Amino acid sequence: MLRIEKPSHITQTFGVNARNGIYDSKGHSGVDYTTGGYGEAVESIVRGVCEVTRIYKQGDDSRIHYWAVYTQVKVGNKYHQVSYGHLSDIKVKVGDKVRLGDVIGYEGNGGTVVSGGKRVTEKERLNGSQKGHHVHFSVYPVDKSGKKIDFSYNKRGTIDPSQFYKKSDVILPTLRKGNRGIAVKFLQLALSKHRYRLTSDGVFGPKTERKVIAFQKKSRLVTDGICGKATWSRLV
Repeated sequence: MLRIEKPSHITQTFGVNARNGIYDSKGHSGVDYTTGGYGEAVESIVRGVCEVTRIYKQGDDSRIHYWAVYTQVKVGNKYHQVSYGHLSDIKVKVGDKVRLGDVIGYEGNGGTVVSGGKRVTEKERLNGSQKGHHVHFSVYPVDKSGKKIDFSYNKRGTIDPSQFYKKSDVILPTLRKGNRGIAVKFLQLALSKHRYRLTSDGVFGPKTERKVIAFQKKSRLVTDGICGKATWSRLV
């Protein structure tokens, strides 16, 4: 079965159609996530060896045009095409083999992007605006030749990537103020990836507690400053 590492900061899930006029009747055709900022490296999140089959550039300027990389992976007797869109630059070429963690390109905001409920205009982006930056990740069931074979979800032939998220084999402990050790260091690193910057010193002090509460509040969790199962599930 295809296995995908769940992106750490998802901004929109598959099928959501909250922005009328932008998506078709079946909704959003992939998952949107951010790597942390405009120009940050976009890595392969698929387990296994993927071959780059297509580089798509809607136009010559990635600030305003949609740029994407399409890769194909075989798992068992099934083929899937996975794509990474809204790239500001592309590092790979057709025929390259990429593995989990390999850099494919860099996050951007070209094409149709939304910020604050409004489309970011071409003029704004040409003037340097980085609003709406994200990665659009899609999964397509295909045959060996790369032809799409499943249109039951939408006319684009994509399916929900979340069904392929790899389940963690690691049991993460409940952490609270006063704890120390490698698990706390991992918590601090995870919070930093979500832009709650911390020094990874392995000490769960008042600052780490404040960052946990801030993350819980944004994630609409109980704001008790304790990192338990619910908080871990949103962090990693």
